[in-house]
Amino acid sequence: MKRPILIILIASSSLQGTIPSDCLISVEPYWDNVETNNTREKELGGKWMLVGSITFRKKSKEQTKLDTMRLAWNGKRIKNLYGSLYKKLPDKKFLPIEQNLVCDSSWNTSRQELILNFKDNKQTLGPISIFYLVLTVPSEMESVLKNGSFSVVQKELPLSFQSRADHLKIDLAHLSCTKDHNISSRAS
Repeated sequence: MKRPILIILIASSSLQGTIPSDCLISVEPYWDNVETNNTREKELGGKWMLVGSITFRKKSKEQTKLDTMRLAWNGKRIKNLYGSLYKKLPDKKFLPIEQNLVCDSSWNTSRQELILNFKDNKQTLGPISIFYLVLTVPSEMESVLKNGSFSVVQKELPLSFQSRADHLKIDLAHLSCTKDHNISSRAS
């Protein structure tokens, strides 16, 4: 009697590994200046750069909310960094405007993390939810950012997405040898 049960357990555990996940997360790096007005750059304290998109896809109809996201910096130590997270509206080009703003970030110097806390504005994830990260990049910090990367901190994501976020990076390092991109053609 023990042998058939053992075989059933082995068969069912190997099947679990082949069932596709209902939740996927993907990251795409950018390096796009979203503000081309030099006067505005001076007001902001640097270029306003779109540095990446984070896309959540889910097949499940179960409601999933996102209330915090942390991005760990991997690179030369940074004293302070300002950023904002925007949501892309379906069938519209990305625009970094107030109506699309999810939250502004805070910087944790000791952990070297960009913290995106939107507990007051929790995001219900639909079948496809796309978020854009825009950083204020002073000219002296541009090379530092291009030679490092941000990693999505897995444990801050909803449980259904945690196993899929294991090695996701918004890797800016490879962009140091490319030109700035036109946002209208890349982030639509």
